[in-house]
Amino acid sequence: MVGRLGFVGVAAVLGIQRSPNRCLMSVPGYALRIPVSDLLRAAHRYPDIQQQLFGYIHALLVQNTQTTLCSARHSLEERLSRWLLLAADRLDDRVIPVTHDMLSVILGVRRASITTTLAELERTGGLVRQRGGIDLCDRAALERRTCECYQIIASEYGYLSRGGLHEHGIPAAADMMRTCLCCF
Repeated sequence: MVGRLGFVGVAAVLGIQRSPNRCLMSVPGYALRIPVSDLLRAAHRYPDIQQQLFGYIHALLVQNTQTTLCSARHSLEERLSRWLLLAADRLDDRVIPVTHDMLSVILGVRRASITTTLAELERTGGLVRQRGGIDLCDRAALERRTCECYQIIASEYGYLSRGGLHEHGIPAAADMMRTCLCCF
């Protein structure tokens, strides 16, 4: 899960020429693209850029490790709440354009389990289900339903923001304000 503070192509930044990973943009928006050679040249010339790239890689490792632990130890309600909160953080929006089918694939559970769990979270007031999306109408209520994994991941990305990680904006189109940095 990558937002405006992150990038794909971690292997390239680490000097690896190949990667088994693919990037799928599952939410409409914009992405910036830069040739690996240009990015590495800029990182070499400007140590702050290299530090930001490595800081993000560290946060991503924390996220991946914590997500693995979360998947093994926590309930579906906690994992789904964590994912929705992280998605809202990445999108800077309380409405997450995601389907039950997509959530079932992401979390590795049956679609019916997602529907049941979302209904319970809606009953407790944390969210409202919409066609093709979920509105996190009461973030605090949803945070009470998640596990500590959300806070661990969020605090690592918060550290990046406090450390001066630069956001890269794209000239605004009225209906498309999402941003991120992608390198291939």
